[in-house]
This record gives sequence, C-alpha cells and structure tokens, in this order.
Amino acid sequence: MKPRKRFSKLVLCVPAALFLLWISLPLYAASSKLLVKPDLVRIGALYNGTKVNFSAEIPRGCDAIVEVTGGDVEETVVQKVRRFGLWMNGREITVKGAPSLYLSMSSEPALLTGPGVASLWRYEALKKGVSFSGHIKVTENDKIFKEFLKLKQSLKLYGVFPGALKVSPSSGARSTVRGSFKLPSNVTPGSYQVSLSVIQKGERLFRETVPLKVVMVGFPELVYRMAKKHAVAYGFLCITIAALAGLFVGLVFAKSRAHKGRKSMALK
Repeated sequence: MKPRKRFSKLVLCVPAALFLLWISLPLYAASSKLLVKPDLVRIGALYNGTKVNFSAEIPRGCDAIVEVTGGDVEETVVQKVRRFGLWMNGREITVKGAPSLYLSMSSEPALLTGPGVASLWRYEALKKGVSFSGHIKVTENDKIFKEFLKLKQSLKLYGVFPGALKVSPSSGARSTVRGSFKLPSNVTPGSYQVSLSVIQKGERLFRETVPLKVVMVGFPELVYRMAKKHAVAYGFLCITIAALAGLFVGLVFAKSRAHKGRKSMALK
C-alpha cells in the first residue's frame, strides 16, 4: 500500500511542478543583467559631478523604466514667504520619508507622462511615503510637496526624464536598453540603488536592482569624518581657516594699495 501512495503523490506533484514552471517562464524571460558603470563613485577634492552609464537586455517589444534612489532621510527646510515685496524666511518644516536622490527615466514617454501607470513611477509614487510636520495644516500638504519638489529639482537631486532611454534590437528575441544619468556635485556619500523595471502592456514583468556606492576620498573624506566624529575640533578648524583666509586677503589688498600709491607718486 505504501508504494502505491508514494506513486500517486508523485503523479500529482509532477504536473503541479510543470504548471508552476510554465507560469514562471515569462518572469525568467523578462529577467536581465543590469550593468552600471561606474558602480563606485569617489568624491575627491576636484569632484564636480559624474556621469553614470547603464545597459541591460530586455525582451523584445517591452519597455523599460530606470529609477535611481537614495535612502530616506529626515531633513528640515525653510519655506520662503513674500512680505512687503521681499522674500523672507518663514516656517521650518520637517520632511520625513523622502529619498535623498530620485531620478526616473523611461523608454516610452507615456510611462512617465500619461495617467494611470505614471502614478507608479513618477513623483506621485514618492508622495505616498512623504510626510510633513511643523506649523502647517493638512490641507497645505499638496502645496508644500510641490514646493519641496521644486527645491530638489533646483539642486539636481530630483528629476523625471520621459523617453531618455534608448532601446535597440539585440540577438534573438531580445532588445538592449541603454541610458545614463549624472550624479550632481552635491550628492552625499552613501548607498544608492539603480532599479530596472521591464514593462509590457502597462504591467511590470520584472524588476532588477543593483547597488551604487558613493564614497568620499582624500581631503573631503578627512573633513567629512572630522565633522561627524570631532565636531568641536572641526569648528575650531573652520574658524582658523576663515581667519587665515581673511588675513591673506587683507595682506594682498594692502600690498596692492601700496603699489598703486608708489606708482601715483612716481607719475607726479
């Protein structure tokens, strides 16, 4: 009796396994190897931003969306208000749940500009996890979020780029998607993610994420580490550097004025 039970279980398990394999084939077909170069960015004394390239193979006939995100941070921003015809500092607002960096690119512009699917990738997706606190009303959240986006965009830390990805035919039933983005000069060191979403008929078939590391090296690393671990010594160092810079500039202008005085006397 026992061999027959084992055989009957085997007969039931084999079709089930084949069925699971069949329904998972589209996911395996959509998988791709996302390559990011460079995947390690070093911030040195002469760092002024850098260009990062990426590429991947996707099933032919599919579209792609690439997102670059940083970790969520808590920060305080000051809202500008206009009083008596002048712009002045207003309320302090604490922002929670917003990524330190967010860039979004697509192969098909409608994925980031059209209704429906666009809310899954654009700023609307970020809005769900962002909260504001301070002397504000709930009805002001939408307005404050728009102002927050403008601030981040002006700093080149946020950006949405419809149609920025290029798709070209590859071998077999595959296509190659390529693109690039620029990390701004004010990017902070830390761990970032580059995510590729393969889209077919408005639905995501597969998502792949690779890490992107940003580190400080050389003198900027020394200053950054001192500011984090030795705040008092860092403060004295800043005061000393500012004093020496002021003294140097004063000496330069004093010599310049003395030189002009001797020249004018010689002309007389």
